[in-house]
Amino acid sequence: MIQATPLCSTGACVEAVANLKLPSSAWLPWHDLTATWQIVLANQAVAEYVHLLRHNHRLLQSLGVVPQKVAGLINQLELDGGGAKICGAGAIAGDAAGLVLACSGLKPVEPLVQRARAWGYHCWPLVPAAKGASVVAM
Repeated sequence: MIQATPLCSTGACVEAVANLKLPSSAWLPWHDLTATWQIVLANQAVAEYVHLLRHNHRLLQSLGVVPQKVAGLINQLELDGGGAKICGAGAIAGDAAGLVLACSGLKPVEPLVQRARAWGYHCWPLVPAAKGASVVAM
């Protein structure tokens, strides 16, 4: 999990997306992604999880809620073999989008932590649990 404080509120992001006035069919890929995500998480399929993170990121970019700097970090994580997406509403201004959920699929996680820090963000590894996840102090 990578964290930085956004300059805009969740409400501002939601309003910006609402102003896009997308047809209801535009939300079908999100529905499909969510259904697939539940299966992938239940099976703990890391490669598929990384693929879904990347797909979700592209969908969020299409809404204009992923700041350029965050998109740059996510692009670098993808080049490193991982995937990532913003969590929450994202941001329509500034260099931060609250939280970025990232998965490198690699152990140890220190290279991912170092990559996030190099971009100026804080990073905390998450440990999956039967219900939810917990943050690991670094």
